[in-house]
Amino acid sequence: MPQAAPLPMHTIQASAQQPLMVRAVAIDQQHLERQAEAHRHDFYELMLFTAGSGHHQIGEQVMTVSPGDLFLIAPGERHDVRSLQGSVRGWVVIFHADTLAANNYTGQLSLPPTHLGGGSSLPGELLLLPFLATDPLGNALHFELEDRLPNWLARIEALSAEMTAQQIGSELAVQAHLHLLLIDLARLVAPRLSTLSVAARPLLERVFSLIEARYRQPLSLSDIAAEVHRTPAYLTHLVKQQTGRTVLEWILERRIREARHLLRRSDDSVERIALSVGFQDASYFARQFKRRNRLSPQAWRQASQLNAEPSGPKI
Repeated sequence: MPQAAPLPMHTIQASAQQPLMVRAVAIDQQHLERQAEAHRHDFYELMLFTAGSGHHQIGEQVMTVSPGDLFLIAPGERHDVRSLQGSVRGWVVIFHADTLAANNYTGQLSLPPTHLGGGSSLPGELLLLPFLATDPLGNALHFELEDRLPNWLARIEALSAEMTAQQIGSELAVQAHLHLLLIDLARLVAPRLSTLSVAARPLLERVFSLIEARYRQPLSLSDIAAEVHRTPAYLTHLVKQQTGRTVLEWILERRIREARHLLRRSDDSVERIALSVGFQDASYFARQFKRRNRLSPQAWRQASQLNAEPSGPKI
């Protein structure tokens, strides 16, 4: 049987007008009309509905929509909103993981001892875990915000206003609003899921701390396994089970994320950037970068610096 054509991939790019790869877009009739086909995207998405009804598809699941519903859509997930009715209203917040690390944000998230077995501080990467998790039945996550809804709407509207204002400190304000949304999301997720087992949390903390401290240097799965006194096979299984990615994928993600930051913010050559983020081979770096960003490092740099996004991002 012939293979189905790949779904189109929606992306966002940094630009001179919007240097952070985060957007807040109102859901209205015009927005829905632009969603003419099922698609995937390379960013994280929060989809919040405030009015209307209908259903949309995330992965293989058809999800009913009601006012106050919040849906989480991970990068690469199939998404189809064509069955939503034109009266649906709400907000979409989309962002790249890069946004969590811009301006040297340290990325430490503290969650209550009730859910962390004694209290802990999780690396900022784990703010993204709700998007990679499922509920106990294997379904993608969605929440009824109920009494949280007014605060979420106020936060999203404030984020959107800061992006439009382009005033002194707007980038920091946008990041702050996004982080507060994700922190509240983590609090929503924690009571419902056992995604991060109590026994695994200290080990995951150590793994992510090692990646953060050493990703610019030669770093392998065996190196990290030796540091945390586990076998590579055990560590691969645990991290994949708990986070949806392997240790090597997290190392690569961290290096690529820093490379995007340097391509956008510095004039260093691609070769120098590759070396500075831990790649020993610039050609291998370029291949990995293009695989994840659909552009070569040089083309991505040019697009991020010059792209004015005249038609806005597709969600």
